[in-house]
Formats: sequence, structure tokens, C-alpha cells
Amino acid sequence: MLRNGYVGRAPATPEYVRRMQSLYEARQTCFEQDASDDYDAEGQQLSMLLMGISGMGKTRLTKRWAARLPKVIYHEELHVYQIPVLHIELPSDGESLTGFCNSVFRAIDKLVPGANYLDEFGMKGRPTVAKLIPRLERILHMHCVGMLICDEVQNLTNSGKTQNTVMTELVTLSNVLNLPIVFIGTNKSEDLFGLEFRKSRRVSGFGGEHWDRLKEATILEDGRVQSEWREFLEVLWQYQWTKHPVPLTEELLANMYWCCQGVLDTAIKMFAAMQARAILDGTEVLSKELMLDVYKRDFKLMHPMMDALRNDDPAQLALYSDIRPLSMDTLLTDIQSRARSRTSRAYTTKPDTPGFVAQVATALAASGFDAAEAVGAATEVAAAGTAKSLIEATQQGIAKLTPRTTPSKAKNRSAKTREQAMVEPEPTGRPGDLRYAVKVAQFNGTKVLEHLRTEGLVRSLEELLDAT
Repeated sequence: MLRNGYVGRAPATPEYVRRMQSLYEARQTCFEQDASDDYDAEGQQLSMLLMGISGMGKTRLTKRWAARLPKVIYHEELHVYQIPVLHIELPSDGESLTGFCNSVFRAIDKLVPGANYLDEFGMKGRPTVAKLIPRLERILHMHCVGMLICDEVQNLTNSGKTQNTVMTELVTLSNVLNLPIVFIGTNKSEDLFGLEFRKSRRVSGFGGEHWDRLKEATILEDGRVQSEWREFLEVLWQYQWTKHPVPLTEELLANMYWCCQGVLDTAIKMFAAMQARAILDGTEVLSKELMLDVYKRDFKLMHPMMDALRNDDPAQLALYSDIRPLSMDTLLTDIQSRARSRTSRAYTTKPDTPGFVAQVATALAASGFDAAEAVGAATEVAAAGTAKSLIEATQQGIAKLTPRTTPSKAKNRSAKTREQAMVEPEPTGRPGDLRYAVKVAQFNGTKVLEHLRTEGLVRSLEELLDAT
């Protein structure tokens, strides 16, 4: 695709000049003109779609392939900075052409020395889309961009009725500039490319790939059994950092697949989490029991998705058109936090420890309760003497200070919340977005606190007590 896309685009040639002139004239005469009607006569179509569930390495593969090429090539005799591959993410709202153009300008600014296209063309004077698109086409052509990789293409489905806006311009870019485009997205992208035959045809010029999860085993035509999952884990299993490495047994292989369902990102993070737990608790060995406990405790948010994959239920899978990978940093931080809590003051401080009431009151006040009420509740908890540690005492104090809700009202509120959350929420693309955590919790029927912890937005009670 990269080689064929460069045919007829060499700078300082008649073809290059004619194309630059045609870009100017087409946009001057009729901005809405769609050059796709004349494109079939020019040659092969240069677009493709790489689609599959999150965590299978689609983006990583394309970035590693692009890393084999120079990011930018300076041609001194022509004073041209050539960009072989440009990788961008489509705007999260799915319909902002301005956001799309600015993303391209920003990416080129990072590659070309002294370039300031974002401020000059994207921000200055707040240009309209009618002005942005011609500028974008001219910049892409001027820097001889060889391939445009559009990641997170499923974002285009977020725009509802106007989802054709960005896609139409992308198709036009490919047609007018003879620019190859690779679309990368989750299975939700199928909703977009299946809507209209013309779009599907655009991504089938060089073919489309559905990057499915790895199968546990596949029987070939000659009767042999092939297992990419086994081959993958045999390589992964070599990276054991524990003091007592164990061989990859059939039992471990099968249970690993049960937990991860062939999703590479989940398997890698599961393997790392197991080792982190084994190192921190001192056992220094991997086992089936450890694996299942890590899956149960550290991968709770992924249980509904894994169940949907495990059961291969179309109704369940329809609820999770995109599987959001867990953050490795958040996962390991949570494991470390629980390991530290075993020796934390929150668990070692007893009711007979001097200053126990003051520490409980401080923890309650830090949780947002009135200082006077916190002291009263802490005194009551200490007098009861049933708390075995500072953390239990704090929990009892919170229970005393929190108004109780009747079961019937709580049940009705829970049912109403689930009814309001029938549509699966989409990530906003903004780090630390509290609204997304609330929507995910409502949709899954789980606690908001779990999602806030996953996003690293709240501190654990153990850390809070240690800080006080």
C-alpha cells in the first residue's frame, strides 16, 4: 500500500504540480465535490480496515512496523520534509472535523522541524471547516505523507446521525491525494463500515483483517492440532522473575485461557500481576490457585466481558462491543497497596493502643464527616470494643454516621439506576473522568468505588489511615 500510494506523487514532477493545482481548483469551485466517482479509473483502492477486540496488539503492531521506517526524511535538494507514515487517533466525539484536522496538524508539527501548522492553520482566526480541509490536503501533499493510520475508528460511531462527516472526508483524502489509509478499530467498527456499501468497498481494496482473539486450539485440515495460544504462553512463560520458576503445565495453560480467553493484553497483565503478588507475599512461585485468586480479586471489572467471550453468547457480546484493557500501572499499584496493608498501622493499631480514639476521629474527619460527630462516633466505637483494628473501627464509625436507607427504597433506586444505564457508556478519552466511572458502575451494576480505584482516582482506606 505504501509503495503503490507513492506512484505519481514524486515532488518536482508534472504529476505532483498538477495534483497540487487540482486540489486548489476543486476546493475553489465546489467544496462539496466528491472525487470518489473518478477514483476507480485511477487505479487500485488504497484503504484497509484492521478490526478486533481491544488488547490484541493492533495499534502496537502498526507502530512497530512504522518504527522500521524513518519518521521524517529531509530531501535537501528539494527542501522537502517527507513523512512516510502518520499515525493519529480519531476524535472521541466522532464528528469533529476541526478536531480531526488539528490532530493531523499537531502530529506533523511534532515531526517537521520549525513547523507550526496547528497555530497557523488550525487556531489562527478560528477557521471554518471549509477552510481547514483544503489546508489539510495541501499540507499532506506538500510533505508527501505516504500512509495515514487512523486509530480508534470506532469513535466515529459516537456521532450518531452525523457519523458520515469525518469518514466522508477521509475517503475523499484517499481518493484525491492517492493517500493510503489504514483504519484501526474495535469490533464496534463493524457498525460503521457495514452501514454503507461504498465505505465497505473503500476498505476492501487491499482487504480487511479481523484480528480475533487467539483460539485455545485449532484442528487443521490434515488433522494436526495447532495452538497459537500455547505458542504465545510458552514464550511469555520464559519471563518469570520469581525465585522459583515453574514449568508451563497443561493445567496452568488451560486455566490461563479460562481467565484471559485468548486476549493478549489480558494475558500479559495477568502474568505480571501473578508475579507481583508472588513476589510481594514472599511465596515466589506461580500456581493455579494464585492465578484464580488474582483473576478473582484484581480483574473484577473484566469478569462480565470474559464471561461473554467464554459463553460465546451473542446477546452478551452485543453489550460489550469494546473491551477496555486494564491499566498495568493501576493494577500493580493496587496489588502493592494490598501487600503493604498487611503491615499497615491500619491493621496493627488496636483499641487499647494509646490515641486510638483520636486516630479514628481523624480518619472519619478525613472521610468528610463533621469533626465533632467524628469524635463522638470514635468514642462510641472504642467503648463498644468490638473493632479488632483501626480500619474496622473506622468502618464502624462510618456506619454510625451514615444515614440508613430502607431496603425498599434502595431496591427501587437500584432498579431505576439500571434502567437508566441500558446503553453501554463510551470512554470519554479524558484521564480521570469521574462521570465515566459512575456510568460504568451503573451499567454493570457494581460499585462506583471499584471503578474509581481502577482509574487511580481514590486512595485506599489503608493509605488514608497511614497518612493520618
